[in-house]
Amino acid sequence: MECQFIKPQQLRPTEEHDAEAVSELAAKIVRDGFWRAPVLIHRGNLAILDGHHRRQVAIDIHLSVIPCFVCSYAHDNIQLGTWRSDYHPTASDVFRAAATGHLFPRKTTRHRFPQLGLDFAIPLELLMEHGQSTVDEQLRLRPNARGGGVAAQTTWGMP
Repeated sequence: MECQFIKPQQLRPTEEHDAEAVSELAAKIVRDGFWRAPVLIHRGNLAILDGHHRRQVAIDIHLSVIPCFVCSYAHDNIQLGTWRSDYHPTASDVFRAAATGHLFPRKTTRHRFPQLGLDFAIPLELLMEHGQSTVDEQLRLRPNARGGGVAAQTTWGMP
């Protein structure tokens, strides 16, 4: 699994989102001033596995790029489940939704993945004002002593 900074418009939704939840999350993120959670996407097709509301927030508040963990069902121990008792989606169903735009209802898929031990706090202005190359210059990924994952930190310090 790797972290990449990707334009939110390039990510392929697989589920619908709740507009009220997006508004509440946007207010929280803007008030905080930091992006604290990456979006989980599938390698190759950019299908969103976790983070539909965060993607929509990024579009609504005009972020240029957002942090995404790029992974695959086959190589990263991603488990696909569901929140529903009446439907059990497969990876092929997820890919089809991403490719066609025929989205699942909200909270259909449930992706479980290894705990990553992340400490993300990326200033929003860095994600708003700059393209990917500038973000890559300003951000470095370093091992996280607590969990063996990675933690994003700006070169000029974090709160």
